[in-house]
Amino acid sequence: MKRITIVGALFAALAVSGCTALFDPDRLSYVDDAGPADAGSPVDAGADVDAGRDAAVDAAVDAGRDAGPGACGQIGEACCDAPRPACVSGANCTLEGCQPCGAPGQACCDDGAACQVTSCVPGRDVCPPVTELVQVPVPSGGTYGIDAFEVSRTQYETWLETSPTPAGALIGPGCAWNTDLRPDAACVAAGFDCTGAGCAQRPQTCVDWCDAYAYCAAVGKRLCGRYAGDSALPMGSFSDASASPWYNACSSGGMFLYPTGDSSRTADAECNFTDRGASADVESLTGCQSSVPGYEGVLALTGNVREWLNGCTSNTAMDARCLAVGGAYLDNDAFEGQCNYPNDLPRTFANASTGFRCCEVR
Repeated sequence: MKRITIVGALFAALAVSGCTALFDPDRLSYVDDAGPADAGSPVDAGADVDAGRDAAVDAAVDAGRDAGPGACGQIGEACCDAPRPACVSGANCTLEGCQPCGAPGQACCDDGAACQVTSCVPGRDVCPPVTELVQVPVPSGGTYGIDAFEVSRTQYETWLETSPTPAGALIGPGCAWNTDLRPDAACVAAGFDCTGAGCAQRPQTCVDWCDAYAYCAAVGKRLCGRYAGDSALPMGSFSDASASPWYNACSSGGMFLYPTGDSSRTADAECNFTDRGASADVESLTGCQSSVPGYEGVLALTGNVREWLNGCTSNTAMDARCLAVGGAYLDNDAFEGQCNYPNDLPRTFANASTGFRCCEVR
């Protein structure tokens, strides 16, 4: 005969808490008794095993219902108060206990709750990964959040899997023309930067200013501009640490020409610019950051790829020029990588050496 053995820990949890989600019918094990089967008993799996399995499941569910008012622990709902605390809002009850859901890069809620940012990736049930904000001090006091590194290809491509539509808050100033958020196909095909396998963590390039604006808005941030209020940064205030959070973080509050200090030689070696062959993975340039307390942890604000900022010659014109700063891997002169170098490009332009990062919404 076969007997049904319920995993002990799960059954014990059921007995104590009545948590039906801690009981998984698929985690029943089927064990053969020692010795020959009874002569007259069926051993062809079928009826006895299925009946026993169904009875065990029914008993466990009934135990949960009888434990007290309001059964708990259904997948996607709260866990029981004992032996585990109730799940906080935005977490799922699973066989492993309360698990967070909806956070960037984590699972979506089983009950259909939306991700904390954008929406769930179809078919994979995960929320698009988003770069962590690093809080850096600002001249007026307090701190302000800026992405730890540039938006990667994986992050951008995963966001595109959610089928974002350029509408509403995703349409930046002067961007009514932009109906396609995908990287420029001709730019990608040119192959100036890394192509093929092994490029997933490179900065997302070949996107125009409007694409960058839309992504940051979609993930609950904004393209770096001003600290608060109207997020657009006046072109003339680009290198003012009190007005520009990007410049403030890059120059350690206006102290240095580069994140690493004033030495162009050090910056060139650590930040991947001046005639380099390609960009580097967004999290790899750990030497290209400030050593000033409070400003650490923001990588490659100069070098690797230039970064779009929310500062343009016009907030309405399609052909406006917008700030694209910080130097890039193929620049000819280290001067272009200085934090205060005011490079700009047409709003509609996309190339293989310009990407972006996002900033905090205030």
